[in-house]
Amino acid sequence: MPFSALPLVIEPADLAARLDAPELILVDLCSAAHYAEGHLPGARHVAPARTQLGSKPAPGLLRPRRTWSSCSANWASAMKPSTWSMTTKAAAGRTLHLAARCHRARPLSLPQRRPPGLDRRRPAAEHRGARAGRSTGRPDPARRATASRAYLQSRLGAEDLAIWDARGADEYRGEKVLTARGGHIPGAINFEWTAGMDRERQLRIREDLAAELERLGITRDKEIITHCQTHHRSGFTYLAAKALGYPRVKAYAGSWANGATTPTPPSNDCQGPPMKLQDRLFILAQHLLPHHLLSRVIGGFAECRAPWFKNLLTRWFVRHYDVDMRQAQVEDPTAYENFNAFFTRALKPGARPLPAEAGVVVSPSDGAISQLGRIEHGRIFQAKGHSYSLLELLGGDGLRAAPFMGGHFATIYLSPKDYHRVHMPLTGTLKEMVYVPGRIFSVNQLTAENVPELFARNERVVCIFDTAVGPMAVILVGAMIVASIETVWAGLVTPPKRELKSFAYDEAARAPITLRTGDELGRFKLGSTAIVLFGPDAVNWSAELGALSTVNMGQLLGVPTSPAPLTTVSEPGPLA
Repeated sequence: MPFSALPLVIEPADLAARLDAPELILVDLCSAAHYAEGHLPGARHVAPARTQLGSKPAPGLLRPRRTWSSCSANWASAMKPSTWSMTTKAAAGRTLHLAARCHRARPLSLPQRRPPGLDRRRPAAEHRGARAGRSTGRPDPARRATASRAYLQSRLGAEDLAIWDARGADEYRGEKVLTARGGHIPGAINFEWTAGMDRERQLRIREDLAAELERLGITRDKEIITHCQTHHRSGFTYLAAKALGYPRVKAYAGSWANGATTPTPPSNDCQGPPMKLQDRLFILAQHLLPHHLLSRVIGGFAECRAPWFKNLLTRWFVRHYDVDMRQAQVEDPTAYENFNAFFTRALKPGARPLPAEAGVVVSPSDGAISQLGRIEHGRIFQAKGHSYSLLELLGGDGLRAAPFMGGHFATIYLSPKDYHRVHMPLTGTLKEMVYVPGRIFSVNQLTAENVPELFARNERVVCIFDTAVGPMAVILVGAMIVASIETVWAGLVTPPKRELKSFAYDEAARAPITLRTGDELGRFKLGSTAIVLFGPDAVNWSAELGALSTVNMGQLLGVPTSPAPLTTVSEPGPLA
């Protein structure tokens, strides 16, 4: 079999019979010490660092072309169009990218440096006198193999572009910051590089990688630009995409370190006005304060029944937040037994009328729409370039998240003055409730714009329903000083040890729990955010609504894409 018939990543047996082929160049990317101990017959040693710029802020950038001759004696100048380069070890992807830029050879890769089946090793001394033949041509970097920062910025937002971020999830979210700024390129899809490997078989690509990438939205019909921080990790993802036959693959060689330090980086930080000092201190405090301890302390005060204390607190709250008590079933703020009872007050019958049309989707609560739209590539838009993982939001279960991939979301923020009970957006039967532990950052516009993955990190209760238009999820997201979250079927949701816990409600032994549109679902004590999810092509959100639109519970939020069976509309039911 000729070299041209081999796949990009080959097995030791494919190489064994070709070691003496005159058109073969073996490149060993191991350390000099390992190379001296022994290597494949005829292998030439090239330290991967010699192809890189090696200086901050972006050491992964390719070196200037005038300096490429420093490694040409071993490799680059010998790459004639008829030769085949064979690289080994984990730096192979980086070198394959360089070879593609040079237009000098068709690169292949072995899954390990010295496969056991190729035991004809030779000490380095046998090759010290060997020199590669010189080429009269000069390396001509091809633009198609590399995406410059300017090119990447020009392509941001394109429908036929998928940016594959090969870094770890903590770097992607901005929790681990290795450069001038944390975060990720807008729209980038995070799939950590080692997740693409078959860990039992070294560099070999896992057999289901193509299907996994397809699920994430990294598809063959798109241009793929892959990056990490230094272009070491994205060397593998570049190799993997090429090996899987993706037709348009580029490497952003400068990677995150380059973009994160430039005046206008392609990062998830918008270049708006500088953050005020008080805002910076507020965000810093969010990370330093003991969230759960503080919430327990505040919750204790909110449950206090001493008349002088609870009356003082409720009167101050009504004045400070301009709360309209005329809609409350009990208008006198001092008539409630404690602050929590006041905060979760019921409204007068008819205060929140439902639409006359049956089968429509209504707002689950009073508040302001933070964002609404489509779930893209398994991620939900948060604010100001931030997004968060659908999978993480729903507790990390792929089967639970799958029905909502490519679906629709609406995020509604409940301010302190709002009515703090949450109701059913659409008639449905409860299938599962999941308590997901987490931090409890404050939830507001400032934190949404500056705390990565905010809603997927905060403590939350996920409620999954079957509806006439398919699955629906309603997520009650906690926040700092939110004392608790309650549901009408379970009461106070407080699993022991704050560990993730799932409660199934589709068992034959349980009576089905069906709630109609507008029925009460649960409530916040000192409130936060409600998120509603539907599957693909299930609903169309109202064209009159957008980010920051104010809504009331029961207001029209969306319409099913196909007519749902008629259901009896009911007034909101009380919390038992």
